[in-house]
Amino acid sequence: MYNYAMPLDADGRRYADNLFQNSAEDIEKDALRQTAEIHAAFSKRSIWLPCPHYAGALGRVFLDHFRRLAQARMVSLLSAYEKAGLPFDDACLQEIETEVVQFCNTLQQEAALRIEQEAQRVFGDRSAADEERQAVTSEVRDEIRKITSRVARDLRVKRDEIILGERRARRAYAAGLGKAWDAFVCHASEDKEEFVRPLAQALQDSGLTVWYDESTLKVGDSLRMAIDGGLAHSRFGIVVLSNNFFAKRWPQQELDGLVSKEVEGVKVILPVWHNISFEDVCRNSPMLAGRLAARSSDGLPEVIRQLREAMGL
Repeated sequence: MYNYAMPLDADGRRYADNLFQNSAEDIEKDALRQTAEIHAAFSKRSIWLPCPHYAGALGRVFLDHFRRLAQARMVSLLSAYEKAGLPFDDACLQEIETEVVQFCNTLQQEAALRIEQEAQRVFGDRSAADEERQAVTSEVRDEIRKITSRVARDLRVKRDEIILGERRARRAYAAGLGKAWDAFVCHASEDKEEFVRPLAQALQDSGLTVWYDESTLKVGDSLRMAIDGGLAHSRFGIVVLSNNFFAKRWPQQELDGLVSKEVEGVKVILPVWHNISFEDVCRNSPMLAGRLAARSSDGLPEVIRQLREAMGL
């Protein structure tokens, strides 16, 4: 998968941190209250031993505390991305997942310290409690690892929900416009293996619906009719310009069809330069030479990012 998004800037980061801090304060208050209630209950009944009962009760409080903190951190970052208008794509997923995992690792260290401190407060240096305390600490660490995995899975579920939702919304929008695809890929067949097929796949992986001859043309179809259908029912035409492209007859006819759709000033043609120089493009198509274009030499992730940006995504 590819990196399409920008990370949170300083304003977005500050928003996420403040939002998380508000939640963390409430979560901390609940944990302190529950800890005090457990301490009071055991103290009142004078049943500090056996240690597992008390330590286990504390462990459950700590786990609930850390689970809520991890969820709060995840939610704060998601909210910051949403407020900043950044798409929850693979870059966002990776950034949030990395930060939450690091946060959970910190929680794991904090868990051991807090259990140790609470045990020392209650039991002093009594060695009889050490074994049980260590057992509870180990259990809490294991559970925090599970919490980390669950949060990472929740993030991926959220990512898939957004992808599916965006796909559904695009289909509804396209249907309203009579558009079946987001983009039509116009190319020379010689560039298919090296660049166009990976490009089309990457566009589809990013959530776009793509008209691409390998997956759309069927045996017996009229090539010209299929191309006309792709142009008529696509919001954008991605034109892979190369020396092979300008040497072919069919791709240039496809380009003519795209040009005709721009009569009303709507930007439809999104050029991508593949192994071609400015001089070559200018010689073959001065109109396209003057347009801002993505370049395959910049790498596929950057090409996808620029194309999506040009589409307003």
